[in-house]
Amino acid sequence: MIPGKCENRIIVLLSSYNGEKYIEAQLDSILGQKTDARVDIIVRDDGSTDGTLGILRRYEEEHDNITVIEGSNVGFVRSFFTLMKEAPEADYYALSDQDDKWLPDKLQCAVTALKRAERKFPGMPLLYGSSSYLVRSDMKPLGETQKLIRRMTVYNTLIQNIMRGHTQVFNAGLRKIICGMDIAYDKLYAHDQFLLNIAMIRGRVIFENHSYTLYRQSGDGVLGYGIGPLQWLRKRMERFQKGDGRKIALQMRYIADLEREHMKPEVRRELCRFLECRKNVLSRIGYIVRTRLYRQKRTESFLFRLAYIAGKYND
Repeated sequence: MIPGKCENRIIVLLSSYNGEKYIEAQLDSILGQKTDARVDIIVRDDGSTDGTLGILRRYEEEHDNITVIEGSNVGFVRSFFTLMKEAPEADYYALSDQDDKWLPDKLQCAVTALKRAERKFPGMPLLYGSSSYLVRSDMKPLGETQKLIRRMTVYNTLIQNIMRGHTQVFNAGLRKIICGMDIAYDKLYAHDQFLLNIAMIRGRVIFENHSYTLYRQSGDGVLGYGIGPLQWLRKRMERFQKGDGRKIALQMRYIADLEREHMKPEVRRELCRFLECRKNVLSRIGYIVRTRLYRQKRTESFLFRLAYIAGKYND
């Protein structure tokens, strides 16, 4: 049974799938968080066929703050939103991957930043995120994920998934908005980017250029992450070949429709131009020279423009 609400409570939402290799290390790192808040962990297993569920059941028996939900395989995007909607009331919620490792002060730093923002913006839906340390499967360091080098706005986050889900911590106000949505999961590109853009449109976003997560890069990972500019470009080309540009555009259209009443008029106009000018190469060129959309790095913004002209964001 999932315990009821208590003051200063954080619920960690973890979706697992065939994660027996690393999930114990991740659970231990969450249990080892140094925070003055109560930390509860809810794990939804998305139909694992390996030994993951057995490991989870053992942890559930050994720790009174872990709850395991045995679910059918619906994919990680829907699985995370199911967790958000089925979780009980709490002050804050944190998303977790199954194969990372959290540094001991991760949750405390996130909650401190959120509380500071709540004092400044009372009643506002808030989302916190940060960069991450990139590590190999054996935890040897590789570098860090993207840090903010330009101001983060909705014109950036609509086309760049800069705030990875495993760093995201949000307050009850943002969760309430998500729970009130009847989400069309087939129109989402990524659960974390969708959540980021809803927070950008409806509330406030906090991004910290400091890393608290060891983000494991392994062949077992669902998304992976290119290391260095050449690998990034190769990964990006591979994803465009698989239709990622089209999926991002589909999510943008969905956000434009879903958040029409909450979106600033200039943002809505930009999204409409992005979507409507895709019909031929001349209209794409006409749009892209005036677009407000950008990525953090100028070279990546240039590549985005080339990809748009080439029709990589077309339906």
